[in-house]
Amino acid sequence: MKCCILFGGPSREHDISLKSGLNVTRAALAAGHEPLPAFWTKDGLFRCAPGPIPDVAALDEFLERLNFLPELDAGAFLGWCRGQGVEVVFPALHGPWGEDGRVQGFFQVAGIPVVGQDVLGAAVSMDKLVTKALLLAAGLPTARHVELTEADPGEALARVRETVKLPCVLKAPSEGSSFGIAIASGEERFLQEFPSIFAMERRVMAEAFFQGRELTCGVLREADGTLRALPPTEIVPRVSVFFDFEAKYKPGGSDEITPARITPAQTARIQELAVRTHQALRLGQLSRVDFLLREPDEWVILEANSLPGFTEQSLFPQAAAVAGIAFPSLIDQLLGTAIPASPRPDPPRTR
Repeated sequence: MKCCILFGGPSREHDISLKSGLNVTRAALAAGHEPLPAFWTKDGLFRCAPGPIPDVAALDEFLERLNFLPELDAGAFLGWCRGQGVEVVFPALHGPWGEDGRVQGFFQVAGIPVVGQDVLGAAVSMDKLVTKALLLAAGLPTARHVELTEADPGEALARVRETVKLPCVLKAPSEGSSFGIAIASGEERFLQEFPSIFAMERRVMAEAFFQGRELTCGVLREADGTLRALPPTEIVPRVSVFFDFEAKYKPGGSDEITPARITPAQTARIQELAVRTHQALRLGQLSRVDFLLREPDEWVILEANSLPGFTEQSLFPQAAAVAGIAFPSLIDQLLGTAIPASPRPDPPRTR
């Protein structure tokens, strides 16, 4: 299968996307596909391989020549996809533009199947405030929260005192990989952290602080449409007080224990909640749902990741491997069951 592996992009997670994209490309090769890597620059242009990559040596050559390849705008990139006979796109992208429905919509309109999500699932799961609303509507456990739209830190702090109280967690609603997040342990910390997070989107989600163990659980849709919860992973940050960017991606930044050190009953519970979250957020082929656990069985759903990382350190591939799914097999399954392009509407009839 000719598959475009799209990586890079204009988000803050550009560099992590590069690692995911190259890892996916190598796995697609190992699974017998014909990958066509496409690099999305931070400026929104595309540098594309001249043809399918036949082996790892050719991938290395592509990377060496990357800065010398012509830059294509979105229309020319789509022409490249069609000219190369791309059958499916794997967006190995993270953060805004890659996970929020815009890329998914681009390929849906172009009539090209895409790995991961459709527009709706990607968009609602990317916005933490929309996620909260859907979780609450489905009766799923999540921490109380408030949306702060006041630019003045003092006014925002007053709202927090009236609602979620301190300490609280401040989050940029549509960022990922722990960009735009801080624990406000008290008023001074709140006033210090709020302005920079507010500047990202002109809004902040303040969430009640919940002390507990950090766990995550992947969900994979099988070829027959059934949802399979993967073995949960326990995360023990070593370089930070929570699972922030450094703890996620710095070697040795965290201990990631799969399967998690929880009881069979707790395992069944987190897997049930992960599947229900996947369904509530209208997610497609895969997701990774993050949790906090206060013993013995008080769960808080934090968020769902619609395009979890595919680097060598990433949690979703680790859990799949423990479930007996080798990385090339995982990529092969995702390519083979990609979200189909929406059928084109019939043209209006004229009398």
